[in-house]
Order: sequence, then C-alpha cells, then structure tokens
Amino acid sequence: MARLLSISVPDKIYDELQKNKDISVSAVCQKALREALASENKLAEYGAQRLHKEIQADWETYREKCFKAGQEWAAREASLRELECAFEENIDEWAAYHPEEDRKETGAMWMLSEGFFMSYIGHIIPAKLLEEDSNNELFWNFFDGANDIWKKIKTLLTIEK
Repeated sequence: MARLLSISVPDKIYDELQKNKDISVSAVCQKALREALASENKLAEYGAQRLHKEIQADWETYREKCFKAGQEWAAREASLRELECAFEENIDEWAAYHPEEDRKETGAMWMLSEGFFMSYIGHIIPAKLLEEDSNNELFWNFFDGANDIWKKIKTLLTIEK
C-alpha cells in the first residue's frame, strides 16, 4: 500500500525537474526518506548502546557498593546471632532472638523481607536502580559480601564455653 505525500520544493528545483522528466520524484524522495530514517535509527541505536554501557557500569558500581556494604555490616554492626541466623540458616535461633516475629523464611530472606536491606543500603542506591532490580541482585550482592566476611570472621573466631 502506498500513501500520497505532498512535498514543497523551491522554485529553482521545480523548474529543473520540469526540464528533466526522466527523474522520478517519488523514487528520489522515497530513497532520501529511507536513508534519513536509517540514519536516525542508527543514531538512536548508537545512543541506546552507549547509554546501556553507562547503565551497566552503574549496575557494576552499585553491585560492588552493595557487596562492600554487606562486608561492613557483617564486620562492624551485625551481632553474632544475626550472622548465625543469616548465614547458618538457624531459623530457630532467629525466632528466639526476635520472638515477636513469625519466622519461616531463610536467614537471607530475613534481611530482604523485613526491609533490613533497604534501611541499610537504600540511601546509597538510586531509587530507579532499586525499582529495576526485580531479581534483588543488589540485595544478593550485599548478602554475598556479608557472607564473605562472615566466613572469614568464623575462621578467626574462637568462642570459649
């Protein structure tokens, strides 16, 4: 299907076209429009690729920040019970430590479901990235960082009974 499109040209071009009847104005315009659209699409694709790289760099930066924040939390703020509950999956201990809560989730879910992660890291991460993080990847980086330090702490920790 073809649509009718009117174009305006300067008088000088119109006069030249009248002298050269073998030029198909429609074909020339179609080709020019295709090239212009292709050029604009290429420019848009370039912009999208460039910005995608920027977004990926942001994600990588924030993944690292979350990992480091998890390490800091585990080393500087978490109690022994919190670490054991989060990483040893000792849910009975967690429930005893927080008797007001019905705890049926794993230790990892504790941090996520109770808003712990958001309260600890939410001010560092742009809201847009958090909204786009449907798989909780940033949380899992925090969790992995905390677990990483917990494993190291555990090897150094001696508990006298």
